[in-house]
Amino acid sequence: ATTEIYTLSLHDALPIHRVPAAAERETFDALRIASEFVREDVVDHLTGKSGRAALSRAQVVTDGIALLNDATALLITGPAGGGKSVVAAKIFDALAGGTLTMAFRADTLAAPHLATSVISVGVNPRPLIRLFTLHERKLLWVERGERLFEKALPERAAFTDLLRLLSREHGWKLLITCRDYSAEKLRTIFLEPIGLLSAVLTVPPLSDLDLKEATVGLPELRVPLAEPALREVLRNPFHLNLAARMTWQEGAPSTTTRRTFREKAWKEIVCREDEVKDGMPRQRDRTMIEVALRRARALVPYVSVDGLPGPALQALENDSLLASNPDDPTGQVAPAHDVYEDW
Repeated sequence: ATTEIYTLSLHDALPIHRVPAAAERETFDALRIASEFVREDVVDHLTGKSGRAALSRAQVVTDGIALLNDATALLITGPAGGGKSVVAAKIFDALAGGTLTMAFRADTLAAPHLATSVISVGVNPRPLIRLFTLHERKLLWVERGERLFEKALPERAAFTDLLRLLSREHGWKLLITCRDYSAEKLRTIFLEPIGLLSAVLTVPPLSDLDLKEATVGLPELRVPLAEPALREVLRNPFHLNLAARMTWQEGAPSTTTRRTFREKAWKEIVCREDEVKDGMPRQRDRTMIEVALRRARALVPYVSVDGLPGPALQALENDSLLASNPDDPTGQVAPAHDVYEDW
């Protein structure tokens, strides 16, 4: 049996091909779900006490698209919290029209075999390959590429196999986000050996124009941004988002270094020292640290919540500081951003 399936894009599917109905349609749906998990994890706006503000980052997105036009793979790099994922998401969205798009976390592609890797997200390899051949334009986004290096060499084979598969098909473009220290390693170990031409986009700190754009939607940011030294710290989008949720008073002693900013953010946002009932600040502090330590030791995407206090876990999840495993939402969690692990 054949049917018209709507597969120009995982975002705006339109009927273009007549293909066998069952396998390709199931594969398409599985890719869509896997991609949505990645895309929905990326928060592309700032949230503060007075509302929300979006940062367009138009110039860096334009630069990224231009680089990708001349290369097969684009590594989007920068420091923790620098906005790599947001830029990747904006490029991904901008190129989605008329393109078969898919997105995976690097952890998903860390397996001894490609078949094992894609089956883990509900994708059958054979229909997947057939689906590739139906589209002239294809885009793959791999999030947190540096986490491939947390795995033993045999467990990186699935990613290498996928790249080899892509290199044999015309029309592929590849986005990989990664920490700045891992970009060259990703190129030399994965991309160059199979002849994939790559470019690197280093996401710059927020400009004065970006900071001004943020204060329009979140006027509470005007106080910390008025302090020159702190303004430099807040050119990191993750730090700026934290600052929008913190309390600032004009004339109060300044928080001018990364260390003092981090200490203030941890007390106000992670510990929530304003909510002292049942010793919750201490519970939140210990729980957040323990989750980060467990993930760092195990080098797995999510860790067990065994032995951790339920109220603190729930409070941290409610505040978007911990993220639950979609496959085990009550049993496994991870820090919602890797900056917390660095801290």
